[in-house]
Amino acid sequence: MNKFIITRQHYVGDSFFTALLDEKDKFREIAFHPLSEENQVVPGIICIARVKKIAANLDAAFVDIAKGVTCYLETAHIKDAWFSKQCRSGKLTEGDELVVQITKEAIKTKYPIADTKLSLTGKYFVLTNEKRPLAISSKLSADEKERLSSQVQLFEQMQLFEKEAVTDTKQNAGQEEKRKPHSLIVRTNAAGASPEELETEYRKLLSDYQKLAATFHFRTCYSILMPPKKFYENAINHLYQEELGEIITDDKNIFEELQQLYAGNPDILSKIRFYENDAISLGTLYSFETQIQRAISERVWMKSGAYLIIQPTEALTVIDVNSGKNTSGKNAEEYYYKINLEAAAEISRQLRLRNISGIVIVDFINMAKEEQRKELMHQFRLSLKEDPVSVRLVDITKLGLVELTRKKERKNLLEQVAQLR
Repeated sequence: MNKFIITRQHYVGDSFFTALLDEKDKFREIAFHPLSEENQVVPGIICIARVKKIAANLDAAFVDIAKGVTCYLETAHIKDAWFSKQCRSGKLTEGDELVVQITKEAIKTKYPIADTKLSLTGKYFVLTNEKRPLAISSKLSADEKERLSSQVQLFEQMQLFEKEAVTDTKQNAGQEEKRKPHSLIVRTNAAGASPEELETEYRKLLSDYQKLAATFHFRTCYSILMPPKKFYENAINHLYQEELGEIITDDKNIFEELQQLYAGNPDILSKIRFYENDAISLGTLYSFETQIQRAISERVWMKSGAYLIIQPTEALTVIDVNSGKNTSGKNAEEYYYKINLEAAAEISRQLRLRNISGIVIVDFINMAKEEQRKELMHQFRLSLKEDPVSVRLVDITKLGLVELTRKKERKNLLEQVAQLR
């Protein structure tokens, strides 16, 4: 089982939180967070932005979410946007004010990215203002998909019945209620959740959404309509719950906040631990500094004595698999096949650990047998499915290179470390 660990660390005269996911003394995820997210452009914030400039050639606009804080906004979802001030109906214009959500933080020279597609994320569901059919995680079994689909239909029927009852009451009083349409995405964590747990979260998300829809018209530009969740809440909701064994922190404030946050969730509440030991710090116990240095180094050693070379570039990340041993006197084909299988599992871990995103090219050791190449790709796909972030394994090129892409959700580990220096 995994341990999710949160601790405060000092680095180059500054302090920050480190969040790590540990599985049997092997880190799967590492992320750094400021002690305070005040005045930070953090993914998840929902606010009212003002259109600063239209970039018609890019099908985009630049919007300010605060004075001097500009974000990049693609206009693909403008038709569903919530405008608090609109100069010309049906067309985006400089000076318009609309509700946006920050989806990506600033990376290198790129602006933070905003979207008019709003998403309220819970442990089991994501509720959005898109007009689309119910979507269910592809990682769920067919039986779970059917069960959850039926459950959501029941919730929506209940909500429709309640809506009609409220509308009838308000119409009788001469007030017709207007509700914004919404859509639902069922997350992988919904597997095995009880109807009561699902309904509680569904109602909470729907209530938050309806409150947003009812009040944004009355808020001024740059208002924050919904602050981002704490980094540890996002991380815990993002993890597969069946993998999570313990949540450990040595920060008293975070420990108390976690207890309050999950007071109504006994499964998670029972996993929260406060670490207190004057003899050895939490960071020392888990060798944080050593593990972080390994996670940003170019070379990764494997148990067999083979190793990976991981080299990020501006356009993509290249990973090379090296045997690292003299293979004379051995069955080279079988030896290379075993190294490649070991490398596939380790690459899957490194992608998640280093938060590598975008295009990735992997140069496995060449194998002559077609059946071994097919089995390697099959095992690689299985390993990549364990990643909560979307990964698409494309195929093997004619040159024998494996192509894949991983969704970009936040800065990679190298960029996070560089910011601390």
